[in-house]
Amino acid sequence: MAQPQFWLRVRKEYVMDNFDSLMTYMRKYVYELPDATGTGADNSDFDDSLRCMEEVADELFETIDATPFFEPVKIDYSPDSVLRLLCGIVLAARKTGRVHHKSILRIASLVMRENPKRGTESKLTNIIKACGRGESLLNLSLTWADVESADKFLHGVFVDKFLRTSFLNSDPEGPVVYREHNGLVMFPPQGPMLIAGMNLDSYLREGKRQMAVQLSAHESVDFLVAKSTFEKLKDFHAVQRVALNLQGVVSRFAASTPRRLKTYEQTDPIKVQVIDKSGVRIVARTIDPNYEPVEGKVAIEPRNPAKRIDFYTIASHIKVGDYLEVNLSNRPEFAFELADEFEHYYRNYAAECYNGVYSAVLVSTFRDGEEWLTDEGVRVGVHKDALRKLSPKALAEYEYACGYNRPIYLQFYSERPDTTGTEFFMYAIPGDGEGNMYPEDSSLTREQAYASFMNYYLDEMRSEAEHLLKSSEQGTYLPTLSADAVEALALQLFCLSRWGGGSSLERLQTLYIAQLLTTMEGRTRDAAFLQVQCGYLVETLRFAANEKMEPFAIPAEFADNEGLSRQRAIVETLRSYRRKNDDPTDVASTDISENDTLLAVKKLVEASNSLADIIDITELNNIKQTITRVLGVEDEFESILDSRTYYGAESINLEFKSSVVFAPANRRRYAGYSPEPDNQKWAIIKAVCGFLNSRSGGELLIGVNDAGYAVGLDDDFRALAQMKRISYPDLDHYRNYIQSMLDIAFCKLNGPRTPTTDISHTSITIEGETNAERRTILRVKVTPFPKEVVGIVDENRPWYIKDSYVRDTGRTVELTETLRTTVERYKKSV
Repeated sequence: MAQPQFWLRVRKEYVMDNFDSLMTYMRKYVYELPDATGTGADNSDFDDSLRCMEEVADELFETIDATPFFEPVKIDYSPDSVLRLLCGIVLAARKTGRVHHKSILRIASLVMRENPKRGTESKLTNIIKACGRGESLLNLSLTWADVESADKFLHGVFVDKFLRTSFLNSDPEGPVVYREHNGLVMFPPQGPMLIAGMNLDSYLREGKRQMAVQLSAHESVDFLVAKSTFEKLKDFHAVQRVALNLQGVVSRFAASTPRRLKTYEQTDPIKVQVIDKSGVRIVARTIDPNYEPVEGKVAIEPRNPAKRIDFYTIASHIKVGDYLEVNLSNRPEFAFELADEFEHYYRNYAAECYNGVYSAVLVSTFRDGEEWLTDEGVRVGVHKDALRKLSPKALAEYEYACGYNRPIYLQFYSERPDTTGTEFFMYAIPGDGEGNMYPEDSSLTREQAYASFMNYYLDEMRSEAEHLLKSSEQGTYLPTLSADAVEALALQLFCLSRWGGGSSLERLQTLYIAQLLTTMEGRTRDAAFLQVQCGYLVETLRFAANEKMEPFAIPAEFADNEGLSRQRAIVETLRSYRRKNDDPTDVASTDISENDTLLAVKKLVEASNSLADIIDITELNNIKQTITRVLGVEDEFESILDSRTYYGAESINLEFKSSVVFAPANRRRYAGYSPEPDNQKWAIIKAVCGFLNSRSGGELLIGVNDAGYAVGLDDDFRALAQMKRISYPDLDHYRNYIQSMLDIAFCKLNGPRTPTTDISHTSITIEGETNAERRTILRVKVTPFPKEVVGIVDENRPWYIKDSYVRDTGRTVELTETLRTTVERYKKSV
């Protein structure tokens, strides 16, 4: 095949200087993948060019990766040039059949360092996780046209297309990939990424006693602790205390005891998982954690394909995530050989068909008879000697089937054949032994027969692999997570902490998780910077909670950091709040702008101090609330009024929900927040279900935050009225809305999964009240439903809501089979 003229002699220094020409060459090149025998065209010029591009990227990222997250990157090339280089590597690698996860992670890192717009967090998180797990690309919107010309490169378009990158969904039963380095970072196939301040040995031991999520960042990253050390996070003081303890745990980290891993021998049967596939090119990785890991291409051509299943049929059925049994290859271009183990499996599978009757379709003839393919995918011969024993009618039917390609019955010989010989073949007699030649279903095809065999083969390989993983010392935990993915995750957490979003406690948790992870990864300057950011957020939360604030200290290493200087000025301004004769702070030396947080806080504090003896305290309270809104901590706002109703702490009999319409976050911070009654109602239903199945019932207070203070239901009233869910925004209509919702929410778990109102009418009472602060709340009083275990109806139930729940030790938990037995026992004893 004619290839484009080679662009230039391959040298690293030419890559960036002649990048447009290089991209043209790489785009036009037609990369020829190896065939079934492992041979193919000479792609050395292309491979050398790609290798040079990779080396240039590695050198650039030595500087980029060493740059703290909060400082601008200083390199000889523009960010757009580096993005084009990385994208060129990804596109060129795809031609060779590879997914260049490292370059995709690096693109994500550059995008994150630019502090992209809100709304991209989840997309970047998904990309990081998929690359860390080594998953195959499903969609890459970027093309050569996006990077081939510097004049036509559009940065915004590039980023938008990159964020549309998607990967094949993980196998839910697949392994958890991990990295142990001053702590444990894990990317499971489903759910959030996990961090623990312990080694893998400790984690697996603790796992038997269950782990708990202590800190959580945007529902994408969780920090785990042993359940015995878990502390409920009621306020920012608890978050602070927990984070300090975890810092001590991380500082005392000790690596797992090194394991002496075995090495595979040439003839060992080896279980591998397919991690990449392009055409007939299959890449796999060993899964047994007791052996040194091996990764590489699989040679999948079978022994004697004319009498088995051909190469392309096998390749077409194998997909990423499947398991295979192979041997090591002695060919340099392959890591594994499928042939011997596949032949061994086929022989034993076919031999088990002895004395059985199967439908079969004709595939070929040989000198002494015909060869057929059964509906189980087994090749079987009918010898001419067997035909002589047929009746004239049966022989005519057999010959008709041969001539018109009609399926017939075949009965295998009655003795199990020897599977250990040099040659292996099965024989059968036409008919089912009872005079029938033709099966009722005459639609059997070769494709169906081969698919049946391959599906059975892959299912059995999966079953054997899962058994191997479960019986191994480390279970399904494989040390394949790269440092690049963990670095990208650390950067993502840093960005999440700056983007904000969620409640103040969620933001504080994100900051602490970022600080802990950067500490674990040895990024000491980033960890120190994040520690200062945690201190700033804590001081603003102290202001919101009417607590004494401390001076905001900036370490000497950050003395010139403008952002931290502005934060210190904000804290000093807040410390002067309600000090009429004090000057809030001298900000003359601090560069501020009209839309600056510092300027807004300064003006509001000055206004509050100057009006302290003039306006009513309720107006001063409103000014303080405005300050907390500017600072982004309004959800932790505590009134400066002398009294405020406190409803206590959540317990086994008491739970709080701030709303049935809005997510539990500071919704007033963004103009575009929207009500979500169809999502939020499930939190109410779940909590009530837990009380219905508990021993003593309890109360759910709607309109009260997690801290135990009323936030009121006025926003719920207005939103539901605007959405036409209630006809008038008041307590009576709201109570009826909740009652109607609960009337159709529950069923008896042992009966039909349809709603029954006798549950809500028997065990649920709903009352409204208005406290001294003029905030309205709703009390949902629940008594245990007698005799029966209560479940949640199936209709319109989202996937994350389980069949049933029970209130247990101050939490609402899923009703497992074990808990269900306990609940049924005490309900029957009443």
